[in-house]
Amino acid sequence: MYRREIVINNPSGLHARPAFELVEKCKRFKSEVKIMNGTIMIDPKDIFSLLEGELRENAFLVIKAIGEDEKQTVDEICRFIDSLEE
Repeated sequence: MYRREIVINNPSGLHARPAFELVEKCKRFKSEVKIMNGTIMIDPKDIFSLLEGELRENAFLVIKAIGEDEKQTVDEICRFIDSLEE
């Protein structure tokens, strides 16, 4: 298992458009991946899970993956979240 912690810096958080982009990106990975926002467990391969995950500005997230491309999966998700702009 590989994991990283990240904070959402985008004032708009992870709203519908970037959430859809993240789902499409995550579907390409072979690893099982989860995002934790406090006690909320989010499946980033499911748009409804992402949209219900309360991914707002300053949310502290733990991103973890298990599988053959786990490091790449987590690192790319973190890069994507870091690159979000309004």
